[in-house]
This record gives sequence, structure tokens and C-alpha cells, in this order.
Amino acid sequence: MKIVILYLVSFLLLITLNRFDLISNNVFTLGGIAHILLFWPYIIYHFEVVPRKFKKLGLILFEELDPQKFIEKLNEFMNARKMTSRNRIMCGFGLAAGYIENGEVSQALELYTKLSKSRVSRKITYYGHYGISLCYFAQGDLEQGLKYYQLFKSVKYKRNSIEHRHYILKFEAIIAYHQGRYEESLSKQYRVLNEAKSEYRKVLSHFDLAQTYKALGDIQKHKEHLYYVVENGNKLHVTKRAKKMLEQLQKG
Repeated sequence: MKIVILYLVSFLLLITLNRFDLISNNVFTLGGIAHILLFWPYIIYHFEVVPRKFKKLGLILFEELDPQKFIEKLNEFMNARKMTSRNRIMCGFGLAAGYIENGEVSQALELYTKLSKSRVSRKITYYGHYGISLCYFAQGDLEQGLKYYQLFKSVKYKRNSIEHRHYILKFEAIIAYHQGRYEESLSKQYRVLNEAKSEYRKVLSHFDLAQTYKALGDIQKHKEHLYYVVENGNKLHVTKRAKKMLEQLQKG
């Protein structure tokens, strides 16, 4: 509604200035400003409204922990409107994250790969390589996971940020686990858990800890962390996996 009003105000101003011969090709004149005003709704919509709605949809995944619903709603959102390539890529990365948390790793990998090639920018390369590496590790492909982890680390983007340090720590824990260095992985996983501020990240950390304790042969700790995932993970894929693991332990 605000955008419609802004369009009308801009249009009326343009007509008024035109009536009194105030419009010229000089962008610094009132007429030039009126021309710029006509682009305001476009700018506001694509640089404020769409990102804000995308962020709101993200709460379905990161707070409600319902990846299937998130995927469906985000697809509806993307199909219902025209978007700039920037916003479509942003939504694409969100969709790939949803696929991972829904257990659809192959689809996530395909989308991350496509997105990382869609535009040349450090930000896209950074998140693209992050996602690709995560997918390969999830599939148990250590060689490809390490390859894209090194590519991710080589991108000069957000190197001094808390987010980047969190990603590095998370990857170090994953790599140590896959290489059989379980005690080291456990130590790093607890650091990841301590840094986690959202329930989403806590649930994922508890699942990783459950896996590592199983590898170490500590079934009691393994079960404790699985129970946390089941109680707090709602509809995340790791929650379904945790339930199956507990069922198998009860049968055994």
C-alpha cells in the first residue's frame, strides 16, 4: 500500500512540475528529482520489501524449525513475483539451506553449485563454496568437502567476522570427525554449541555431539544428545534421524 501511495505522489509531482515547465534533462533540477522519485518504489520494493519478507520467511526454518513448510512458502514467494537477480540469488541460498535441513542434500548441492556460478562476487562465491562443502561432508565425500572448504577459506570476505569464525570452527569439527579424530572433534563441537544463540544451531550441535559420542562408544552420552534433538528439533531432518536412532537403541 505504501508503494502505491508513493507512486501516486511521485506521478502527481511529475505532472505538476511538467505543467509549470520545470522539467529538464538536468538531474539536479526539480524535474530531475521527480524522475528519480518514480524509481523510489522500485528501489524500496527490491532493496527493502523483498529482503524483509524473505527474512520473515526465514523464521519458519530458523525458529519454527520446519524446513518443508519453509521450502513450500519460499517457492510460493519466489514464483509469485518478479525479482532482481540479487534477490533471486538471496532466496536461492535460503532454499538450499532448507533442502539441507529437510534431508535433501543432493538438491541442495545442485542449487549451491548453480548459484555459485550465477554471478561473480566474493559474497556469492563465499556462501556458494560454504554450502557446497557442507553438502559434500554431509554425503561423506571427504575429498570434495575438503576441496571446497579450502576454496571457501580462500575467499576474502568476512574474514574477521564472528560468523566466519563460527563457520571455520564448525568445519574444523566436521573434518576432525571424518578423519577419526573424535576427541578433537568433540572439543570443537562443544565450542560451537557454546557459541550457538539460536535453538536451531543448538539442535544441530547436539546431533553432531550425539554422532561423535557414538563413535567414541559412549552410548549414554549419545542417547542424551539424541533426546535433546528429539525434544527441541521439531521437523528438522536431524530430528527424524535422532528418533530412528533411539528406536534402534531401544530394540537392541
